[in-house]
Amino acid sequence: MTKRQSYSQEVFPDTFEFTSRLDELAASGLRTLLGAVWQGFDSFKAAVLDRNLPPSRSHLDLERDLTEMLYPHINRAIPPGAPYYLQHEKKEREAAKST
Repeated sequence: MTKRQSYSQEVFPDTFEFTSRLDELAASGLRTLLGAVWQGFDSFKAAVLDRNLPPSRSHLDLERDLTEMLYPHINRAIPPGAPYYLQHEKKEREAAKST
């Protein structure tokens, strides 16, 4: 009796060639990903924070707003050909609790 495979197991087989490439990505991938995150933070700081009034806790929805503003800076820092991408979800603010 043969074991059924999922579609992803069939498409991405457990072969030496495939798994050795995964080992390479695991070894350098985290460093590359975190490098892109920090590069994005530095870009955001230089382009937005250093050129404008500082954000304040009195601003509405500050954390979400800063995260949405930071997203394109991190996205631009991800190297071409990286085996991952960044997908940020835009939040609707219509139903947000007003203060």
